[in-house]
Amino acid sequence: MLIRTFTDPIISKRSGRAKSMDVLIGGCVIGAMLVGLIVFFIVKSEFSPSSRAPRQEFAEHTGTLTQLGVLGNHDGKVNSIAVAPRGEIAISGGDDRMVRVWNLKSGKATQTLSGHSQKVLSVAIDPTSTHFASGDEDGSIKVWNAASGEEHIQIKAHSGSVRTLQFYSLGHALVSGGSDRTVLISEIQTGRELHRYKGHSAAITTASLSIDGRLVLVGCEDGSISVWKVRDEVSAIRRLDGLGGPVSIVGTSSDGKVLTAISKNGTLGRWDIDQGKQLDAATFAPLPKGVQLEALAGSMGGTRLLFSTPDKMYRSFDFEQNRSDATEKTFSSSISATCFTNDSQFGLLGTENGDVEIWTLPDSGLKEIQNLQALAVTVESRGREHEEYGQHMELAQEAVDKKDAEGAEKEFTIARDLATPGTIEYDVADMGADQSGAYKDKRGQYVSLMEQGRDLMKEGEFSAARRKFESAKKVYPEGQEAQRGIAKCDESEKTRLILNTAKIAADLAFDFQPAGRDLLTLGTDFAWMYDREKVRDFQKNSHSPWFLFSKPEVPEPPMGLHTSPILWNVRMTTDKPISSDNLKIRVKLIRATDSKVMAEQDYPLKKGDVVSPINGKADAPAGGWTSSEYYFRKFLVASVSPEDAKEFGTDELVYEHNSPSAFSLGLLRWKKDEIDLTPQMVHQSELHLVNMAVSGNIGDAFRLDVSGTISPAGPSTLKRIFRRNFKGEQVISPSGMEYDNLTMNFFHMVADNKLPFAAMIYQYESLDATKWNLYEKGQTCHLLKQGGGIRVSINSVTHERKTTRVNWEQISSQNSKYWLPDCGAFNVKAWYGHYDFPDPVEPPAREHLLQKFKR
Repeated sequence: MLIRTFTDPIISKRSGRAKSMDVLIGGCVIGAMLVGLIVFFIVKSEFSPSSRAPRQEFAEHTGTLTQLGVLGNHDGKVNSIAVAPRGEIAISGGDDRMVRVWNLKSGKATQTLSGHSQKVLSVAIDPTSTHFASGDEDGSIKVWNAASGEEHIQIKAHSGSVRTLQFYSLGHALVSGGSDRTVLISEIQTGRELHRYKGHSAAITTASLSIDGRLVLVGCEDGSISVWKVRDEVSAIRRLDGLGGPVSIVGTSSDGKVLTAISKNGTLGRWDIDQGKQLDAATFAPLPKGVQLEALAGSMGGTRLLFSTPDKMYRSFDFEQNRSDATEKTFSSSISATCFTNDSQFGLLGTENGDVEIWTLPDSGLKEIQNLQALAVTVESRGREHEEYGQHMELAQEAVDKKDAEGAEKEFTIARDLATPGTIEYDVADMGADQSGAYKDKRGQYVSLMEQGRDLMKEGEFSAARRKFESAKKVYPEGQEAQRGIAKCDESEKTRLILNTAKIAADLAFDFQPAGRDLLTLGTDFAWMYDREKVRDFQKNSHSPWFLFSKPEVPEPPMGLHTSPILWNVRMTTDKPISSDNLKIRVKLIRATDSKVMAEQDYPLKKGDVVSPINGKADAPAGGWTSSEYYFRKFLVASVSPEDAKEFGTDELVYEHNSPSAFSLGLLRWKKDEIDLTPQMVHQSELHLVNMAVSGNIGDAFRLDVSGTISPAGPSTLKRIFRRNFKGEQVISPSGMEYDNLTMNFFHMVADNKLPFAAMIYQYESLDATKWNLYEKGQTCHLLKQGGGIRVSINSVTHERKTTRVNWEQISSQNSKYWLPDCGAFNVKAWYGHYDFPDPVEPPAREHLLQKFKR
């Protein structure tokens, strides 16, 4: 036996269950494979929050990948390798137009599947290892019976080569992507086309379905990524960019909110799907410009990668252990395909000269093992959730085989009702019900399909609705309602393109007018709206040595009180003039933390316009704005005529724009302490200083405001203190500073060392006298470098006296002869500002935000 099989325990547990349950449980392994990638994607702590991918620092090892054996070879380049979810077999496809099947326990070839007329570029194995799939250079896909090696069905899928293939777990569907820039989802029992997605900017390099079956995830040769709703074939809900190289792997988190993609340029990136923004990026294989990795594959546990570098070295990267491993020597032929076994301990590779080999990898980390164990639990749980669905799908297929149309429709309908609308398994059952129902009473089937189409139109599912109307027309060509439904869907899709091809930008501001007043006198909590990407770029630049010289542009976010209304101006520019007067834009301002709609407004559009400004206002909610991300969702709303409203059951059709405008809103919360600081108060305290009542944390904002006048003892008294060293009194100001009658007046005495007396000084909570700071107007708003409170004092009390014997000494607090009874006071206000931002804001950006509070 060459390798152990991770899923052997799963097989033994399942031996007494029905075939349909085996299909589902095995099917879930494919979904679990995606979960494995997802776990890989969640290693967020490895990534720096930067708009560019920083290089990872990792340990490099050579000679730690060792060959275990050679399975066999193709007569030409190996283009793709896949391991069965149960781990016992693998298949490969190559330039020799063959699909070869390998037994991983014996290390021998068991079958050679022939029939392709062109090079085989991609292969896949279904969840139960009962079917193989292979795609060739001609755009054809063959589905094979694994047991017999016979061709089950052939699908002419693409007008160009098939670049990627993947089975879906529960829906008995196959996802393919081609060089013709399209993605196809096919039903594998009959080969029927379920969905086709067009409009990609380059050849498809990877395509898959999300775990919940709702989203289609696509990566392209040019580094672009798109996300589609399964039912919507017209336009992607997200089009993302940022990897800068061909995409090899793409998947989502278990909740479907975060998308992660891996590129051949050695970069991994993550995006928020709802808001379409990049979260972070990391480089795991730094490469020279224009150089790419080959044969990139991820492990099931999600912490490991396999790939080949241009120097013909076979390499792995382990994010958990932060290490890179490689073969000791270079290969004589380039590595063209690779994949992991299910236990992540071995790697299969294919080369350009046709060899298929198996290699031992370094031991996995604990996280990889834990993830693999979690996958087994996921397999069982997901199978139980869909057991009943699978049973009815199997019964439906048996009825189809018996040509029992009524029984098939019944079982397909039950399965469809058990599935979640908008998922691929729902669509598979739904299409089966439509096809089998066509043998029944045509009029009744027509009515049923029309009702389903109308319901889908109300939900904005125009692609799915059109399919229903087309099916209704085939069943009952005489029905005019079906033709009107098709026409309405065509019109709706054209209208949607107006929005999805429009350029939409939102300018934001607070309805806030400080009118030159000191901001801290207006309120204590201030809100900031800022563009996350700009702040991120600024913070990245601040770490560069060139920062001091280049003086990068600092983002200037709008600011207002946390109770100020937000004003917006959404500008929409379309490629073509607005087609009718029955359209309007609906704008919703949404808080991301709880998905609460903060404001909603409609704006009518004028026929013939190309630019449409949309002004709006959102009042602060009760209690004021909270720190969170907020975003705009824009919808194009088309009014429906009374006749169509009666026919389709809705008076408006709604189309969502595929890119919400997101911004972050943070708060600077100020608190204040105020005290009248008198010489007697300071002099009589034990340490000749006074503690303010407020304190802050590291990084908090801090500002002092001081006003007033202190009059020390008269010249004759001071002469006795300083004796002959006293040179007289002199009114001075700190160098370069001027003071008016609204701020404190310095009355300084100059001794030999030129120190000013009767000045207000302050320090953080520290007894280190060298950290005392002289209060100076305009230089008192800054960040705390350490936490704690503030101590204030008066310079002439802290440093009291100089004699010929003692340089400086502090007079006892019981002795107050050096101060007049009514010598005055300083009024001191200490302000602490605590930052409450949804994203980390580093010190350079925080300092910039304080500029408005510096007097």
